[in-house]
Amino acid sequence: MAFQVGWGSAEIISCGLGEEGIKYVELENPDIVILDLGLPDISGLEVLEGIRLFSDVPVIILTVRSDEQDIVCSLETGANDYITKPFKQMELLARVKACLRGNTSNRNIFKQGPFELNIIMRKVFYNGKWIALTPSETIVLQCLLRSIGKTVSYSELSHAIWKDEYDGAKSTIKVYIKHIREKLEVCNKNTEELISAVVGVGYTLNKTW
Repeated sequence: MAFQVGWGSAEIISCGLGEEGIKYVELENPDIVILDLGLPDISGLEVLEGIRLFSDVPVIILTVRSDEQDIVCSLETGANDYITKPFKQMELLARVKACLRGNTSNRNIFKQGPFELNIIMRKVFYNGKWIALTPSETIVLQCLLRSIGKTVSYSELSHAIWKDEYDGAKSTIKVYIKHIREKLEVCNKNTEELISAVVGVGYTLNKTW
């Protein structure tokens, strides 16, 4: 399957388990997902539901199931397209490209609750106001928004910002968090509650809305 959809310089990541696939999407932030409904651990629809909790990445369902109910259910759950097997390679590539064209304008906008993070502009729209961020603050806030209610470790944040860890990373990240809190205080005075520290581990963005 991965061989059949490969073209140009595209990097393809494949996995055979649904739970693993959800984690890959969250960690790798791919441009598109091609998803089978028949998986050995959880259903493809459960994978789609899991992805839609944190991402609007285009998802194409590619499956042997041609029942109308499966098609309708997949599209209503958030799939962008539905292709039944057997399929023609050129048709699949054309649909992939069509999904990518249709999603270009949204790839740099990340929405979660009252937050709308513009990654390119490095601004976050929060509680009715635009707030400017530095490049590193943007990365930190994006990591927290992708894992609402979960603790994001210093190690994860360090790798997201610098692709590595170094001795002073924890102290630097604390400064970034301090600055983000100060900026968000314009719209929310309880930023300590919104972004809570887990001592020695990292930070959690709590769902207070």
